[in-house]
Amino acid sequence: MLFLGLLVVPAVNGQFPFEGGSGTEEDPYQIANVEQLQSIWRDLTAHYVLVDDIDASETETWNLDDEFIGEKLGIGMKMEFQTYHSPILSDSENVYVRWRDWSENGVWKEKPVDKNDYEINYETGKITFDESPDELYNIEDIDSVKIDYRTIDEHPRGFDPVGQTWRNRFKGSFHGRGNVIKNLYICRPDEENVGLFGYTGDGTEFRNVRIENAKVIGNGRVGILVGMNGGEVSKVFANGNVAGFVKTGLLLGRNCGSVSSSYSTGYVEGKNWGIGGLIGINSGDATVSNCYSTGNVSGRVDVGGLIGRMFRGGKVTNSYSIGEVTGGGLVGGKTSESEVSNSFWDVETSGAKTSAGGAGKTTREMKDIRTFTNVEWSMGLSKSWDFEEVWGINNVNPEQNNNGYPFLGWQDENHDLGDPAHFEIINFEVSLEIVESSESLVVSVEVKNVGDLGAVREVEFFVNGELEDSERVNLFGGENINLSFTT
Repeated sequence: MLFLGLLVVPAVNGQFPFEGGSGTEEDPYQIANVEQLQSIWRDLTAHYVLVDDIDASETETWNLDDEFIGEKLGIGMKMEFQTYHSPILSDSENVYVRWRDWSENGVWKEKPVDKNDYEINYETGKITFDESPDELYNIEDIDSVKIDYRTIDEHPRGFDPVGQTWRNRFKGSFHGRGNVIKNLYICRPDEENVGLFGYTGDGTEFRNVRIENAKVIGNGRVGILVGMNGGEVSKVFANGNVAGFVKTGLLLGRNCGSVSSSYSTGYVEGKNWGIGGLIGINSGDATVSNCYSTGNVSGRVDVGGLIGRMFRGGKVTNSYSIGEVTGGGLVGGKTSESEVSNSFWDVETSGAKTSAGGAGKTTREMKDIRTFTNVEWSMGLSKSWDFEEVWGINNVNPEQNNNGYPFLGWQDENHDLGDPAHFEIINFEVSLEIVESSESLVVSVEVKNVGDLGAVREVEFFVNGELEDSERVNLFGGENINLSFTT
């Protein structure tokens, strides 16, 4: 008997069903469609790279309407196949023989199989052919048999998380090259370690991955990218709706590795504790740096705009959140050995006045570059963020630039990092004022910040080369102010 899994497709390149590559770090397997994405489970230690955008909409029907492809056992032999999920709804199956037509450059062709030519056990999902389909249908070189069927599952379970246990964890690398995976669907409310990847070990690496409009449902350790992360995550964007019972976040369910230069948007809901806009649980030596979340978050205990709970150590630095949250503004809860520094949340948009870590700021302050660069001016800031290599901010065209909030320099080529602040006098008037026979010279000036970035500057008034007066002003990019000096 041959036991095969969901969406097993005929092998290419000799062994695995990918566009190309050999699975090494120098020559990773190339992934161009959702079937190949699912096939990563075949080698959990290999290296992978996306070579195209992937629309995973079809995963919303997987494991309810199953497409199962099995290899041919041999001409003249009795053929048996075991479907991946059962029981099967009676008379729901459709069976096809498949072959490549090399006269048409190897195009796959299919032909339906008569129901009288096989037997099916609807309880076990076992399908048996009494004769070889090659002989039954007089077709040479039949490569495989495809079976479409419906199970009695209440809901489609969708994409099967890659490497879902510690023993069966993913240990390789996955580079997106900026390509997008959209419309991923996973519905496994009774399972742990749920996400595109279920469980990843030490040394695993994710880079330049974009996942949009995902829907992910699980029980514990639930996230769009990874349920349980032990590796390195960098330059990853996760967007969608996520629901779990505990340890649930938009990007990661639980993090025991490192996350940098990544962000999330969408909505995450948890029934119990450890629910975060980016990460549900951050524990041990796990680090989070230069990250943010705009996602809305709801849960019962330890709920945070960025991280639900931090415990047994871990550090968060140079990060922020702005989403509405039913808990702590940035961090829902943490133990004393966990550290949060140089990080902020928006007290207005979040509706949260307190947090287990970080400093709360108004919306205006969150859109002001000084909050992240001026240590003397910004409470909670101990070291300036990097606005040359990592971050950008632009208040002149906020609708095109993250609504005026800081953004990561890599995240969107349409984002404009902005011109530095530069103050200019755009209007100048002098008048003579007489009060009780005393004459005063009044100088009125209009000062404008013609740059894109906000800044604080001293506007100084000199008379005959000597400083007469000054005023300290704060202007966003494009803003102006009227000042008056008297001598």
